[in-house]
Amino acid sequence: MRVLDLNENLSNSFEYAKKLVKDAGRWILLVILNIIPIVNFVVVGYMAKVLEESPDSNEPPKLENYGGLWVQGLKVVVLSFIYMIIPVALFVLGFLTSFRYPFTAMGLGLTKFMIKGALLIVGAVIVAFFIAIIYVMALAHMVKNKSFVKGFALNEILNIIKCVGLGKYILWIIALFAIGLIVAVVNSIPYIGWLISLVISPLYMVFLGRSIGLTYAEGSVKAGLMVQPSTSIETKNVKYCIQCGAEIPIEAAFCPKCGAAQETV
Repeated sequence: MRVLDLNENLSNSFEYAKKLVKDAGRWILLVILNIIPIVNFVVVGYMAKVLEESPDSNEPPKLENYGGLWVQGLKVVVLSFIYMIIPVALFVLGFLTSFRYPFTAMGLGLTKFMIKGALLIVGAVIVAFFIAIIYVMALAHMVKNKSFVKGFALNEILNIIKCVGLGKYILWIIALFAIGLIVAVVNSIPYIGWLISLVISPLYMVFLGRSIGLTYAEGSVKAGLMVQPSTSIETKNVKYCIQCGAEIPIEAAFCPKCGAAQETV
């Protein structure tokens, strides 16, 4: 497959997420499902489905098999909890420390607690970032291999990251963090932020699933760990250019993109 740079990865993922908007019924249903606690695991599972089918499919998957999506979403939540338990604990501790004695602490005492709490919260964010470097590919490795245990196959996961290129991979992680921060800022807008966040959350999750899937595919191919395309994807009458990796008609003798001659069987 053709290697995508950071801009191509994000642009491709953005355009992919926009296709969900064209199916308003599916988008609205995802928004509704995302509101309901526990039931919203279906939406998390849908994100995982997008990840699983990328880059082999260029269209968001159908919203079906809700039970299967819910189970997949549960696996993602459990994996996330295991990886992020330390930063979550630091964040909670920092929050509680900041407001340890909200009504009795005065002056320097209150300031002392607030500083300690703020440092713990900042530390939680930093720790979460470094854990996310491994976690994101661990999530993809679990989903692509349909095995929860694969989410902890650190040697394989680190090899995939290495094959993507550590510098490129870190920049990509930072970009995802920045986009997530923008979503969080939107959520904090007074009065209407929560409503906007509810509407765009499914789109953001589809964007994430696509972007992660594209990055994983690049690294896994180079690492020799390429997973077979999902059987849920309909077989398409296409092949891939042996030179640039572009998707081309099965009968094409030359690639319409790079002009390379294709091998004939």
